[in-house]
Amino acid sequence: MKALRAAVWIAEVILAVFYATAGLLKMFVPMDELSTMIPWTGDYSEGFVRFTGLIDLLAAAGILLPDLLRIWTWMTILAALGSAMLQILAFGFHLWRGEFAILLINTTALVLSGFIIWGWAKTRSPPEQRPIRPRL
Repeated sequence: MKALRAAVWIAEVILAVFYATAGLLKMFVPMDELSTMIPWTGDYSEGFVRFTGLIDLLAAAGILLPDLLRIWTWMTILAALGSAMLQILAFGFHLWRGEFAILLINTTALVLSGFIIWGWAKTRSPPEQRPIRPRL
């Protein structure tokens, strides 16, 4: 169980770094530079691209911070579910645009999200299965 928990942590860190990097690029790189790095950004408004950057930064925070800070740890699974939905939509978007090279990145992020959801569920026992601690 410890190995699985460590693997989930590693997946969370990788996915959070992925989203943080994408989010910071979309938020702070000038649009003309960004469109050479991420081609689809040149076809959409700056507001939309910056908004997607904000979504990516929130995904990074949601994936990593709850478990890291041990506050509302159930938010990690919600963030992973949101990440999976985002990647399914992104996969369709890039497929529609004919950007087949990027589909591997979307698939990898989707697999990591799914692994986090599965691993998180496997390593957390539901309340009814937790041992009762005696009061002192």
